Amino acid sequence: MKQIPKTRPDYKKRLKELQLRTIKEGDQLDEDYRNRINRLVKVSQSITGLSPAPAFTLLATDIMGTGVAEERKLKKAVQDYKDFCVQLYYIDESVDEESEPPDFHYQRSSVKDILSQGGLSNSLILILLNVLFFSGAYVAFLKYDVR
Repeated sequence: MKQIPKTRPDYKKRLKELQLRTIKEGDQLDEDYRNRINRLVKVSQSITGLSPAPAFTLLATDIMGTGVAEERKLKKAVQDYKDFCVQLYYIDESVDEESEPPDFHYQRSSVKDILSQGGLSNSLILILLNVLFFSGAYVAFLKYDVR
């Protein structure tokens, strides 16, 4: 940006082009990073999938709105908002650059949505393991000789 002389007649146009290129390359880096992190999270969830502690942790964090799926949804909403603002201020020439950007709105997922996205499988794992461990404890209690 420092190499573009401010006295050139097309200074603002070239500056916008440079800023758009910077935004585009930054978005590509962010997307690559997010894809790598998402793959890593999926692998770690698959490895720990049958253990009760991670199943409970994933279910609890998802229901409370602090889980991995909610984080992905929020990041996608922020990226869409950023893309909208870039479109509005850099590409659309009819908008004044000094005007305030529109408000960002985000709607959290409902419990129904969370259960349909994978929370139900964690619930089932917890229920099945609970039944299995309770049955084992009950059988061991029945076989125990009190004398």
